[in-house]
Amino acid sequence: MMAHQHLILLVSLLLFTLVGCGGSKQPNVLFIICDSLDGRLLLDPNRPFPAPSLDRMIQKGVTFSNAYSNSPICTPARAAMWSGRHINEVQAWSNDKGLPANYTPTFASTLSENGYYNYIRGKEDYTSGDHSESGNVEDWTRSVPFVNLTMQPQPTTVMKTGAGPHVETADWNNTMKFAKWLHEDAKHNQPYLAYLGVDIPHPWPTRALNWQHVDVGGDSTFGTSDYWLPMINTSKIKVPKWLPWSETHPVDQYSSISKNMTGAWSPAQIVQIRQYYYAMCAELDGMLGLLLDALEQSGTANNTYVIFTSDHGEMAMEHRQYFKMTYYEASSHVPLVITGPGVNRRVEDSPVSLIDLFPTLVDISGAPMPPLLNGTSLLPLLLHPNATSSQAPTIVARPDYILSQYHGATCNTSWYMIRTLQYKYIAYGDGVVAPSQLFDLHADPDELNDLSTTLPQIVQQYDQRLRSIIDYPTVTKQVDAYNRMALGQWKAEQGAQY
Repeated sequence: MMAHQHLILLVSLLLFTLVGCGGSKQPNVLFIICDSLDGRLLLDPNRPFPAPSLDRMIQKGVTFSNAYSNSPICTPARAAMWSGRHINEVQAWSNDKGLPANYTPTFASTLSENGYYNYIRGKEDYTSGDHSESGNVEDWTRSVPFVNLTMQPQPTTVMKTGAGPHVETADWNNTMKFAKWLHEDAKHNQPYLAYLGVDIPHPWPTRALNWQHVDVGGDSTFGTSDYWLPMINTSKIKVPKWLPWSETHPVDQYSSISKNMTGAWSPAQIVQIRQYYYAMCAELDGMLGLLLDALEQSGTANNTYVIFTSDHGEMAMEHRQYFKMTYYEASSHVPLVITGPGVNRRVEDSPVSLIDLFPTLVDISGAPMPPLLNGTSLLPLLLHPNATSSQAPTIVARPDYILSQYHGATCNTSWYMIRTLQYKYIAYGDGVVAPSQLFDLHADPDELNDLSTTLPQIVQQYDQRLRSIIDYPTVTKQVDAYNRMALGQWKAEQGAQY
């Protein structure tokens, strides 16, 4: 029955394309992905930075208010998105271990095989081998206990360069070349998938400051200019509440120590750091506006779906952390807005994740659906503007949860999250190595009240459900075995230098 409804939906889409767009051409896709944008900012009424381009998309499309990364770190998140599969299925464990360079099918290869011209530019970062050696070693040794730990000096987390608007020059160069392609070359007989990845608002490497100790702080510096800083309304910047250290979950303690965040931070410092992060978000919005204008000028806008998202979020000093690599909302919640033919403005609160984008693109293109995809197409939610979340399962069978996993650095074991509309459940390692966590995001959006000890029946229910989806103790063992193997190979390669 569900398959029959799905077929009817696809036929309806093709009829809409034929009639509504004045031709037989398959819809185009403009796919824009940034790095490290907190997804909650899209619909935040007190957003501290101007975002007219994001608002332009929100006014025209479906905004997914509960969209999540399938792993809150760059390469695994993107590997899940490009493959449409959970990271344990493709063993994309960390920034060291993504997809093989020749992996197929990806959403790009699938559309290309079905008549699409692919124009791909900027940051992709879903394959193995694109990150630093020191970062790889950190991934492989994450489960080694801290011994006689000496804390580095508190990292300098903000940096200002000049007064102009183009701070992230590489991203601007790619954006302008991409806009030029849209304006001059997009209008041809072939449907296109135009994909742009930008790095902003990912923090800069601290070594950009030319410190003597280049590794202190890692990628912890937010950089902007005097062009963007005055646009930030500092009166709207919230200073996040931190739990006392004694009440902090042991895994969070490990993360904060790994990120060099255990020192004293004044409210003024926290506001400044968040101000610089928001300035980078404002600069991102400027790039998005350039692309949306170019699309309008290309003559293809009426037959083009536009997707905007991020690989993960950014903690920006919440829960005594910067960077991502955690399951708090700031890190795991991603923006997702989709506009296009037949799509009307609304907010969709069904839990969705990045792996859903592959089958969505396949449905948009009308291509045959590849086997083994873990995601579920979002197209029914896009084309049924009157459907509520409770009605969505009658349109197409989709789960009422998302699954995310994290196996990378700054954590001393693997993490697993299942997120439904109300609850977020997080399990660690083998389920015994560290206490699980449970948050009611309706009652506690800041995730300061762990309910794992007060609602044991809910914890048991969610843990059983998680285990029915993924055998997470076994996956944890697989990751540990890979880390030992990779570290052993690296040590052997170093020879006498080790």
